[in-house]
Amino acid sequence: MIVDARTLRPGAVRTADVCVVGSGPAGVTVALGLLARGLTVAVLESGGPDLDPEADRLQLAADGLEFGTVDQISGTRRVGGNANLWSVDLGGGRRGLRLVPLSDADLEARPWLPGSGWPITPADLEPGFRRAQELFGLRPEGYAADPWERPGATRLPLDEAVVTTDVFQFADRREFAERHIRTVAGDPSCTVFHHAYVVELRTDPGATRVTEVRTMSVPGREVVFRAPTVVLAGGGLATTQLMLGSTGVRRALERAGGARGTDPLGRNFMDHPLVDGGVLEPADRSLVDEMALYDLRTIEGVPVMGHLRLSDDALRSEPVTQLSTMFFPRHASQREPEAGDDRGAAARRSAVAVRDALRARRLPGAADLWGAISGGGSVLRQALHSGGRRSTYVGHGGWSTFRRPSRHFDHLRVLHQAEQAPHPGNRVTLGDQTDAFGVRRLRVDWRWTPEDARAAAGAHALVAEAVRRAGLGELRPALAGVDPVVLGSSTNHYLGTTRMHADPALGVVDPDCRVHGLGNLYVASTSVFPTGGFANPTLTLVALASRLAEEVLATFG
Repeated sequence: MIVDARTLRPGAVRTADVCVVGSGPAGVTVALGLLARGLTVAVLESGGPDLDPEADRLQLAADGLEFGTVDQISGTRRVGGNANLWSVDLGGGRRGLRLVPLSDADLEARPWLPGSGWPITPADLEPGFRRAQELFGLRPEGYAADPWERPGATRLPLDEAVVTTDVFQFADRREFAERHIRTVAGDPSCTVFHHAYVVELRTDPGATRVTEVRTMSVPGREVVFRAPTVVLAGGGLATTQLMLGSTGVRRALERAGGARGTDPLGRNFMDHPLVDGGVLEPADRSLVDEMALYDLRTIEGVPVMGHLRLSDDALRSEPVTQLSTMFFPRHASQREPEAGDDRGAAARRSAVAVRDALRARRLPGAADLWGAISGGGSVLRQALHSGGRRSTYVGHGGWSTFRRPSRHFDHLRVLHQAEQAPHPGNRVTLGDQTDAFGVRRLRVDWRWTPEDARAAAGAHALVAEAVRRAGLGELRPALAGVDPVVLGSSTNHYLGTTRMHADPALGVVDPDCRVHGLGNLYVASTSVFPTGGFANPTLTLVALASRLAEEVLATFG
């Protein structure tokens, strides 16, 4: 069932076998795994069933945020979590997100990259990835290019020892925002409590176990949850904020790390910046006619989109970080650089929505119209001007539906989604400002470092050289001779701040995602990623959450 925690008696105590904090994809995956074996589960969500601006303000960072192009932390606090925000246009009114797994090399230690190497193997994650595919409602063909190639939609003839073509699969956000939530809430052994904001984890006097999960539904109205096992499945930063604000958790981590510890909680904050890859000038314009694989389109009911990534061999042998290379055909009139910051991306989405409404001969929504205009009139003008050319970007495809795309496009804009290395100095801490419940807001200190720029530039150079050697044309950088241009510092992939490591001096959770020093506290969050590759993290997150559910089940015998 779903219960509004505001209806509970102040001071009430609720119990369950497992308390799961967060109702997003990770929390729901954990709950589904536990309920299949008959455990009682309490799922705690800080927001409500619908959009609640007051709840969303709980995630805001303290003033003075240092996060590149980013003005504020993104996300939503409501039942279903950030699945409600997935916004890639899948056609037919559907919205979703791109999915791709980490490669084998992404999990391996790279000698030149401090902090790299996961303490688990691809084989450890494989059952979780299979379960994730099921939960997202996707087909089993996988993410290699072969099953998705068709005439006129084949991979570029590149040296696959250096650069390979893979595909993203896309999932409908309703799978987690609606369907799985209904399943969990409909189970008699589970209760989803909304407006149950977890403000503290209390431990026993020795700080060896979590004894109570302290929540508030409105300021001053406290309800306590008690469970033998607690799983933190909030967003990547929300989980870290809660742990930083729980004195017993901090004591346990300090004790486990000992004198060798460097207080890893909150450190190594990573994201996936969007880097300008410049322009691909094809040697023969007809190349665009053979590149439909790289458009976002639906094949046998599954939305897919091809992209380039560095091969595992290249990643093992070169001092570079991983990146995804995406192509977006453009008309000659669109050769100016495109803004890639958060505001610009939102304006582009609104402009596309306005353009599509006008194509369908209906009035645009007021919010979309305002978003396009307030984001810059040039964005709207460009969207309308290119309406007949199906100008596309990361959240919208369709250019390959032209019979001969080369008649409309003469070059391709190139966008990289880049890996960022873990840097201990990139971190989140608790600031002095508090939210409506008195919880201290996060202070964010993030930098795109010179080392990040060099590694991304080296990866770009490998891709550009592979394109040139294949005779496909020239991949011209955005600004020759300088560091890569970061269009957007964040794709809202908050990674690394409770990193996984077998040594408690170097990590917050162990290989089973159990918090070091606390026998009954687990973390199912992107914050446990030691490194992030380029891949959108949600598929791996769900795989980890499925694996974690199995670990928790084992403790119950």
